[in-house]
Amino acid sequence: MSLSSTSSILVLNQTIFQTTLRADALLRLLPRGAYTTARSVGSRGVFEFETHVKRTAASCASLLKPLQQQQHLPSIATEIGLRSRLATSMRLATQALRSQLVSVSESSVTSLPDVKLTCLLLTDLSDIEKCCTTTGLLRTYLGDIADIEIDKRLSTAASNEEGLVLLHATLLPTRRLPPIKCVVAGAPRTNALAKDSEWVRARTSLEATKKEDLEEILLSDTNEGRVLEGTQTNVFALIDNVLYTAGGADVLEGTVRRLVIEVCKLHDIPIIYEAPKLGGGIDTPIWSGAFLTSTSRLVLPINEIEYTDSTNGSILKLVFERNELIDRIEKLVNQAVDSHCTNIL
Repeated sequence: MSLSSTSSILVLNQTIFQTTLRADALLRLLPRGAYTTARSVGSRGVFEFETHVKRTAASCASLLKPLQQQQHLPSIATEIGLRSRLATSMRLATQALRSQLVSVSESSVTSLPDVKLTCLLLTDLSDIEKCCTTTGLLRTYLGDIADIEIDKRLSTAASNEEGLVLLHATLLPTRRLPPIKCVVAGAPRTNALAKDSEWVRARTSLEATKKEDLEEILLSDTNEGRVLEGTQTNVFALIDNVLYTAGGADVLEGTVRRLVIEVCKLHDIPIIYEAPKLGGGIDTPIWSGAFLTSTSRLVLPINEIEYTDSTNGSILKLVFERNELIDRIEKLVNQAVDSHCTNIL
């Protein structure tokens, strides 16, 4: 049996289950909430753990109803309240998944593969109670388990107003080999500042049109032809040896995007925080390269971008040769990952 044949792990408020459900399917299935996707590095580290704590707690607080904000925040909507519960859930999920890998491997596992960790927070009592009364949504995907255990965890979360922490763990997907192809085809998300699971549902129609050989769909301000971000990634363009990327108010600032900015500052690589234009016309800047950033991809150079010319509606394609500066940035980021991990596993 191969490592890829293992199930994923789902932790519900520190109770462990096996599941065949993918993380994106889980987010579409369950009620709306703040979420984040992290990755393990090596045997104990989680990349940018503190950033995930801060961002997810802030997203959780921003999604609460105004009345709740005026009274008190659930513990998981604060950094102090979320930190230990998220760390414990990540540790339990990663240990369970790795134990499963060892048990199915035909030989001893000499190195531990990195794990993709997706967390969803539910704070609205009606949403948690909905999970209690319609747990068929979860039971269908959790295999042969005791129904009473799910109900106990969900009802406890509802009655104690402690909120619900769901943590999904699976093997980090293998990066796609070149050529890396993207298409500009979508409009920007409504609220770029909050990591909201509603976006996972909203982007479903876009992803349904995605061809097998396509890595990412890029989102554009169609009025101006500015490329803001991908459905799951941040985007950088290289123009005249200067990096361009959308400002923080226009996109969700991913953890790897933050690291790219950090290493570029450290090595005097110029960045302009402005969404690069890609629409056609004589005033459109010439891109000499581009790359995606995300938890699973880190820095992934783009080879092709297909887009619509804003002046006449024709379909155009940019093809990039390998770029020395982008290769250097990718190497610098890879070297810096370990120093940005917190050992909690």
